[in-house]
Amino acid sequence: MNTLRALSVSGQVALLFVTLFGLLLLATAVLSVQTVRHSGDETSERSLRLLRDLRSLWVGAVVFWLAWMSGPVGATLL
Repeated sequence: MNTLRALSVSGQVALLFVTLFGLLLLATAVLSVQTVRHSGDETSERSLRLLRDLRSLWVGAVVFWLAWMSGPVGATLL
């Protein structure tokens, strides 16, 4: 915890985005592998819902990142 406090604000935000996008990449990889493994089976409703939710998380994360990168005016507009 002290290591996190020792980081600057920019460092903490950068760590937040690295963690966020890392978890999204991991979830995408796991879901992709599961989809390939069960490609012969009929795609279940649960898998379709997970894919839809994962896509919306990616969009939300990218919009959040763009808002942070664009500053106060861009964040307000986004």
